[in-house]
Amino acid sequence: MELGLVTAQDSTGNTSELLLNTATSPVLGHYAADTSNTVREYLGIPYATPPVGPLRWRAPVRARRWARTFNASTFGATCYNTGLSLPIDSGAGANSTSPIQLPNPPVESEDCLSINVWAPGNSRLRSNGAAVLLWIHGGGFVLGGSFTPFYSGANIVRDQTNVIVVSFNYRLNAFGFPNAPGLPPTQRNLGLLNVRAAVEWTHRNIARFGGSPSRITLFG
Repeated sequence: MELGLVTAQDSTGNTSELLLNTATSPVLGHYAADTSNTVREYLGIPYATPPVGPLRWRAPVRARRWARTFNASTFGATCYNTGLSLPIDSGAGANSTSPIQLPNPPVESEDCLSINVWAPGNSRLRSNGAAVLLWIHGGGFVLGGSFTPFYSGANIVRDQTNVIVVSFNYRLNAFGFPNAPGLPPTQRNLGLLNVRAAVEWTHRNIARFGGSPSRITLFG
């Protein structure tokens, strides 16, 4: 199986597996922390054209191809949240105090439609392609984002065999679910259309990371 990986030279002069071609551009990743260089991490890749200006209340538009290499080293901006904190139920009853809360996003923007991929190194991939777990973050369609530390897919990919994890951001609040009478019905649930666009991006591109387009599971 052709994995679509492009080799480059790292700082030591060794062949690197971190640079590859997606349908829109070359993408340069890095090794995820605490994985002993066994997990390739690609963060903040645009999967759609920024939904700003005339595209603000429109269905997502596929990102155009560009020639330069995209440095996928940091998470993209998070779609605008409500500004409220959401405690996570610890499962110990209504009177329990949850030790976990969703952190506030470090950066928020309308330009937030980005996707992240955690993939095994080449030596850990099988010829038939890795299974793909596509994570959709929660938050009641009003808050949250893929930047949340415990949403990282690095540990799953490190500890499992032949698995890739993908996560992404989608429009929230009024930007994602305006439900405005002046909009056509097909444009009132933009956040869910973003989810579909991210799934389509994954299907088109995941073989380039070593994944199987026919083995994608959504969870979240």
